[in-house]
Amino acid sequence: DSPFYDKALYKYGWTHFKQNRNRDALVNFVKLLDSYYKAGNIERDRLNPEISRGNREFIGDILRVVSLAFSYEFEKFGIPEFFAIEGNRAYEPLLFRTLGDLYLEKDRIFDAANNYLGYVKAYPYSPDSYRFQQQVIEIFRNAGYEDQVLLQKIAFIDHFDIGSPYWHAQSPAVRRELLSLIERHYLDIATHYHAQARITKKSTDYEVSAQWYQRYLEAFPYGKESAQVTFLLGESLFDAGKLSRAIDAYEKSAYKSSKHEKSAEAGYAALLTYTALAEKSDSKKKQELAERRTQSALRFGQRFPDDKRAPLVLLQTVEQFFSAKQYQQAITTATGLTTHKLADRKTKQSAWTFIAHSQFATEQFARAEKSYLSLLKLLPVQSKLTRDIREQVAASIYKQGESAVKAGNQLVAARHFARLGSVIPESPKRRLAEYDAATAYIELQDWPAAIKLLESFRKRYPNEKELKSGVTEKLALAYSKNGNQSQAAREMIRISKSAADERRKELMWAAAGLYESAGEKQQAISVYKSYIKAFPRPLDRAVELRHRIAEYYKARNDHKNREYWLKEIITADAGGNSQRTDRTRYLAATASMELIRPVQRAFDNSKLTIPLRQSLRKKKALMEQAIAAYSKAIKYQVAEVTTEATHNIAKIYHDFAKALLNSERPKGLDEAALEEYQLLLEEQAYPFEEKAIDIHVTNVKRIPSGFYDESIRSSLTALGKLLPFRFAKKEMSSGYIEIVQ
Repeated sequence: DSPFYDKALYKYGWTHFKQNRNRDALVNFVKLLDSYYKAGNIERDRLNPEISRGNREFIGDILRVVSLAFSYEFEKFGIPEFFAIEGNRAYEPLLFRTLGDLYLEKDRIFDAANNYLGYVKAYPYSPDSYRFQQQVIEIFRNAGYEDQVLLQKIAFIDHFDIGSPYWHAQSPAVRRELLSLIERHYLDIATHYHAQARITKKSTDYEVSAQWYQRYLEAFPYGKESAQVTFLLGESLFDAGKLSRAIDAYEKSAYKSSKHEKSAEAGYAALLTYTALAEKSDSKKKQELAERRTQSALRFGQRFPDDKRAPLVLLQTVEQFFSAKQYQQAITTATGLTTHKLADRKTKQSAWTFIAHSQFATEQFARAEKSYLSLLKLLPVQSKLTRDIREQVAASIYKQGESAVKAGNQLVAARHFARLGSVIPESPKRRLAEYDAATAYIELQDWPAAIKLLESFRKRYPNEKELKSGVTEKLALAYSKNGNQSQAAREMIRISKSAADERRKELMWAAAGLYESAGEKQQAISVYKSYIKAFPRPLDRAVELRHRIAEYYKARNDHKNREYWLKEIITADAGGNSQRTDRTRYLAATASMELIRPVQRAFDNSKLTIPLRQSLRKKKALMEQAIAAYSKAIKYQVAEVTTEATHNIAKIYHDFAKALLNSERPKGLDEAALEEYQLLLEEQAYPFEEKAIDIHVTNVKRIPSGFYDESIRSSLTALGKLLPFRFAKKEMSSGYIEIVQ
């Protein structure tokens, strides 16, 4: 633990090194490296980037002398042999790299390569092994030893290939880095052998390049170069005389891969190879190859329509189909010709005519439609043939819709019916097709599509009578289901105007509900008013609607209209006779209470001032008016209304008495007169206070019957103040019973 220990150990190692005692020197220098590794100054394959400059130079000096020691003893022992005895170290990759750098400084190319390969041999499954192997490849490439580069690339693949034991032993991060190297080496090896074969012209050499191309494709079936490599595989196989396999490779490159610069070349090469193979085959095989070539030619025409060889390929194929009376195949092939740049107008017109009529006759209506449309582009705009063909297009579309309906596929049917008008707008079939489309979309619950069609239908056919009612009903349903509640409501109102009473009632009720759900309260209220006027019975619904209207005006602070509809509730209930219900009575009772409140407020705000006779007359009149209204509300026999009205009547009497006692005194009275005036007021107020007590007691007496609400609680509170010796008790249910008894 002396601060001089590391320096002494360093000098001790140098002493051994100077005496050519390299092994002893290495033992001491490794001890030093262990210390620096433990301290975090050394990592597995490099120095810690954050160490001080002094430590970096010191450790660098140690690494260099260690490398020199190993280089001097390379014939006796190397790094693996040394650590096999002294015990492995985590930083061995750093020592191999340092020693390799030393060899390269001295242009000892093979010694550097053997040093790195020694690591691979000693540690075949280390994550660093493939990096050292790759370093060997780079060393030979930089030195210009191409034969060694090839050998080392092959060695790289043999040891580190996908699926190898080494591969399975590595982490995902190592595999990702390794993958790009493997792919590059596969390509380099394969192209090397292919280039060599092109020089020698030997089939065996082509077979070797084909093998490496095949290995690449097996390892990287979706690699970025796989399409091009597949073409090169076909080339190698063709030159090797493996024609059948060459065809497979060419067609895979041309048609089963994304387009690349050799795609068309691969497709055409496949056709040439079919011909070459047929020349060597018997008659049965030739027929099979002819059929396969035909299919390949079709694919060529479809895949590479701009290739200069496409017209010849397609023409040959069409002739084969026609001679064999294979009409469906001829249609497919002719389609390629109709779009080819080198085909003249007459050829295209004849091809489209044949294709379209054949497809319609065989019930290929979708294809027939497309073919007819293509044919129209080649015909004069104004001609009988053009008009006939346009109607054939409409017929093809409508037939597609009918076929879809028969198959139970409403979605497909709807789409066909809907688009007929946009394709052939003048067709007589359009009106029914669009109506059928809307019906299908409604069955599919595709509300936006149905709405769009129905709105368009109404606009396009304003005088339509036969389907008018159906359009409106369908629109109402579609709007409602699509969340367009206000629009649905308007459609329902539209329908209701011509509907019978029962149907009209349902539609108006539903329309109002939709307006409410859409947040259009004013529209809903308007419908409710119309509904009440048209259908005053049944009473319960009509009264309920009046209540909704009154609440609407309450929310808008429209007191005048609210008062009107509160009175309407009372009037309707009063005239309801046998149709009156608990609910209508309740609404009428609460409405009457609401109508009393302005009178109550006027009473509360009325002050007794001099001259007393005049102000007293006014306040008494307001009191009598309020009491009369509350008494009328009590007659509805709605419990909560009764208790509130009773409490309010008692409160009015008490407030009147209190107002008398607190009234303004005449001016100019002496003390005796003022006292006498006070006694007179008390005599006048006393009966009203007694009346208030009696009414509050009446309210409290309802408790034993099991009814107790806020108004009764308020009466109890009032009695506690007016008659504290009887009622100023804690409000417990048992106490209420005791008080009443």
